[in-house]
Amino acid sequence: KLYPFIVLIIAISLIYHSQMVSDKLLGFGSDVGGEVFAQKIVEKNAYWNPINPYPGDQSVGRTYAMLSVTILPTIYSILLNLNSILVFKLLYSFLFALVPLGLYNLWKNFVGEKFAFISAFFFMSFQPFYSEILGINKQMLGELFLVALLTVLFKEKEDKNKKVICSLLFSFGLVVSHYALAEIFLLLISLVLIISKITKRPSRNVTVTFVLFFFIIMFAWYIYTSSSSVFDAFLTFGQRVYNELGDFFNLQSREPEVLRGLGLEPPPTVWNLISRIFAYITEALIIVGFIYTILKKTRIYLEKEYFFLVFVCMLFLGALIAVPGLSSIMNITRFYHILLFIIAPLCVIGAENIIKHLMKHEDILKTSILMIIILVPYFLFQTGFVYELTNSPCWSLSLSKHRMSQRQVYCILGYADEQYISAAKWLSNEVNVRNVAIYTEPSSRTHELRAYGGIYVGYVETLSNVTQFNTRSIVYLNPLNVIEETVVSRRFVWNITDLQFLNDMSNVYTNGRSEILYKYAP
Repeated sequence: KLYPFIVLIIAISLIYHSQMVSDKLLGFGSDVGGEVFAQKIVEKNAYWNPINPYPGDQSVGRTYAMLSVTILPTIYSILLNLNSILVFKLLYSFLFALVPLGLYNLWKNFVGEKFAFISAFFFMSFQPFYSEILGINKQMLGELFLVALLTVLFKEKEDKNKKVICSLLFSFGLVVSHYALAEIFLLLISLVLIISKITKRPSRNVTVTFVLFFFIIMFAWYIYTSSSSVFDAFLTFGQRVYNELGDFFNLQSREPEVLRGLGLEPPPTVWNLISRIFAYITEALIIVGFIYTILKKTRIYLEKEYFFLVFVCMLFLGALIAVPGLSSIMNITRFYHILLFIIAPLCVIGAENIIKHLMKHEDILKTSILMIIILVPYFLFQTGFVYELTNSPCWSLSLSKHRMSQRQVYCILGYADEQYISAAKWLSNEVNVRNVAIYTEPSSRTHELRAYGGIYVGYVETLSNVTQFNTRSIVYLNPLNVIEETVVSRRFVWNITDLQFLNDMSNVYTNGRSEILYKYAP
C-alpha cells in the first residue's frame, strides 16, 4: 500500500533536487529558452494565434504550436499569480512527478505491485528523468498525457463510454503537448495494429478507428497550425535520416551516446567504467526479459496488446542503434527514456528468470535482492553521488556545482545567475533589437537573451574571433566572457584577448559581471 506514496516521494525528490538549485531557468542543454520565448509571445499578445509568429523559422513554429508551453502556462500564471518561469519550475515539475506513479499503476496489472515498484525505481534512476527532460516542459507534460493514455488503453474493467472519452481527451492533450512524443506514439500503435492483423489476433483497444483518429488529429494540428512548422520539421528530419543511410556501416556516424551504450567508447575514469557496467547489466536484463517473454517461458503474462507494444519498442530501440542519424533527431537518451515507459518491466522479468534458472525455481525475494544489488549502485552513479564522493567529473549541479568549470555550468548545463538576466533585460528594454546587429555566444543567444530578454534568435549573431561589424552593432558579454575572459562557440574556445575588435567598442552597460558594448559602423 505504501508503494505509490514512495514512488511519488522519490520522483518529487529527484526532480526538485535538480530544479531548485536556482530559482532561475536551468537549460540542461535543452530548449527551455525557446519555450519561455513562445509563452511570452502569448502572454504579451493576450491570445494565441495559430500562425507562426516568425514565418520560416521551424524551431519557433514547432514550439509555438504546442499549447502545453503557450496557452496553458499563461493561464496558470494568471490564476496562481506566478511568473511563467516559476509555473514551469514548480507546477510542471510536480505534474511530471506523477508520471512514474502512473507507470507504476499501469505496470502493476502485468507484473504485480512489487515488480512494478522496482520497475518504477529503475525508470526514475535513469539520469534524463531528473536532468535533460527538466529542460523540455512540453515533453514533461506530454509524458503525463502519454502515461494517462496508456493506462486508459490497457485498463480492461472500465466503462466503454468513459474509455472512449478519456482516449479522445488524452490523445488531443498528447498531440498539443509534444510533437515528438505524439509521432512516436502513432508509430508504435500503428505497428501494434499491423502486427495484430498479421497474426490474426485482433486488438480490442488499439483499433483501426483509434489509430486513424489519432493520425487525423495529429496531422491536422501539425499541418494547419503554426504555418505547418511541425509537419515541415517532420519531413526535414526524415530527409536527414534518409541522407545518412549511406553511412550505415560506419560506426562513427552514430551519436557518441549510442557508442557509449554499446560499450564502444572508452570510459574516461575507472568510476565511469563501473557506472557503465551497472548500466550494461540493466540493458542485458532487459534483453533477457524480452527473450523469455517472446519464448513464453516466464510466469508473468503480458496481455497480447502490451506484448506487441513491447515487441515494437524493442524493434524501435534496435533501429535507433542501427540506422545512422535516427537517434540524433531527439538524442538517444531521450528516446531510451521514452521507451522505458514500456520496456522497464523487462528488466525485472529478466532478473526473475535468471534467478529461476540458477535456483531451479521462482523466488520473488531473491529476485528483489538481485535488483537491489544492481539498481542501488546504478542509482548512485546516475545521480552523480559516487562521482562527487570520488571527486570525479560530474554533471550534477546540486552536488558538484562548486567544483565545476564555469563553461560547464553556464554553457552546457544552462545555469544563469542574476547578472546574466539583468543584462539581457536591459538590452531588451533599452535597445531596439530590430535595428542593430547583436553578437554573443551561442549559449547566451538561446538562453538568457531569448528567455529573459525576449529577443528572437534571428536577431542575434554568433560572436567569434573573425566577427566583422557592418552596421550599428551590440556585443553582449556574459560573466564567462568578462570574469573568465573566455568566449565559447559551438566548436571553438577563444581568450577574450583574441577578439581585438572589442577594444574599439564603447561600454554602454555593466553590472560588474556582464557587459554590453556598442559600436557604430557607417
